[in-house]
Amino acid sequence: MNIPDKIYANLAPIERMRAAVLASARDDKEELQILKETCPKRTFLMTDPEYSEGMMKLFSLLLFIEYQLTTYALDFQASRLSEREERFNAQECALMATASVVAALNQLIAEMGLIPKPWPKMPLRAIRHCDDHRVRRRGRSGACGIQPATHAGTTRLLLSR
Repeated sequence: MNIPDKIYANLAPIERMRAAVLASARDDKEELQILKETCPKRTFLMTDPEYSEGMMKLFSLLLFIEYQLTTYALDFQASRLSEREERFNAQECALMATASVVAALNQLIAEMGLIPKPWPKMPLRAIRHCDDHRVRRRGRSGACGIQPATHAGTTRLLLSR
């Protein structure tokens, strides 16, 4: 099209988008280039993207952890309605999962060079922390299907989601 640059420069964003879609439909690469070149340019001052993105990832991870811990708490409470053996297994699974998430969060906090805040005491009768930092069940094995995880391994799992 033979449109003066002044008109292109004064297009509203939505008008420029419409013109670009129509030019793309016509396979008019020249007009697409003109629309791009005449689009107003702006200069922005922003915080370091690495910091901003890191904080967003950390915030997202913490929201996920809060969701997981809430889910495990609800599972624990819901299991109180079950029969004795089933209740014990369900509560044990919820406690193991909670302990794994807490261990991973503590490891992440430590890796960031922060001092982890002490967690409230939990009734972990079926769970203990071994010297090698693995979360294990006492006695029986495999009732709930949750595998013991090292702190660092669980941290990697949480960070990869």
